[in-house]
Amino acid sequence: VLVLVGQWGLGPAIASTPGIVSVAPTGATTAGGGTITITDSGFGMITPAVTIGGTAATDVVLVSDTTVTATIPAGSPGLADVVVTPDGGSPLALRSGFEYRS
Repeated sequence: VLVLVGQWGLGPAIASTPGIVSVAPTGATTAGGGTITITDSGFGMITPAVTIGGTAATDVVLVSDTTVTATIPAGSPGLADVVVTPDGGSPLALRSGFEYRS
C-alpha cells in the first residue's frame, strides 16, 4: 500500500508506507501484564487487534489514529513479533520487536 501525503500543486507529495514505528516498553517478563504502547503511521479510527508473539493482547485502546495501548499477554522467553491488524486492513508487523524475559 502506498499512501501519498500532500496537496495538489502546493508542494511535493511524500510517499510513505504504513508500519509500526515503535513499541514501548520493548520487553517484559514471560508473565506478561503491564501496558505496551504501539506507535504507527496511522491505525485508522477503529480499535485494531494486537498480538505479541502470536498471543492476543487484551484491553486494547485506540488512543489516537497513531497510538494504541494494550495489556501485554504472557509469552515464552525470547524475541516476539508485534502485530497490529487494523479493522478491515492488512496486518502491520514489527518483527522481533518485543522480548520476553524469564
